Amino acid sequence: MGKPIEKLTENDLPAHSTIQFSRPLNEEALDRMLTHLGDELNARIAYTVERTKQTGRDYGEGSYAPDCRAPFTIGVGIHGSMSPNSDQVRTRLVTMEFKCFRDTSNEDYTTFNGMSFGLTPGWNVSDYLEKGELHFMQATREAVDAYMKSQ
Repeated sequence: MGKPIEKLTENDLPAHSTIQFSRPLNEEALDRMLTHLGDELNARIAYTVERTKQTGRDYGEGSYAPDCRAPFTIGVGIHGSMSPNSDQVRTRLVTMEFKCFRDTSNEDYTTFNGMSFGLTPGWNVSDYLEKGELHFMQATREAVDAYMKSQ
């Protein structure tokens, strides 16, 4: 982001809380990146991987698997939380929720194009600054960008 954190407005929060990956990541690559982020940011990262599977017969219009007896994955979702371990930040910041997302142009339902942090309804920029969340979002963005360039 080009704008200094202290100059952000409420209108900037959705963009600041979203991190685009430079290329899509599958679940295994995302595992490696989240492990790296935990080390790089000195944070605890806990996340859930949810799979949507399909099996059986499907005679619907445009069906791509009319007779599939073995279950196969048709979608993956990842969401979780990050908690910095820094004493200075931890006293102000407990946990930040995140989710990984897929661009609508990405037809591979098992890869992710980015991640976004949850925003708290009713909070303004000063609330996020006070809790240290904007700085943590920025540090995460920088760590993701550096990781993507190194891979």
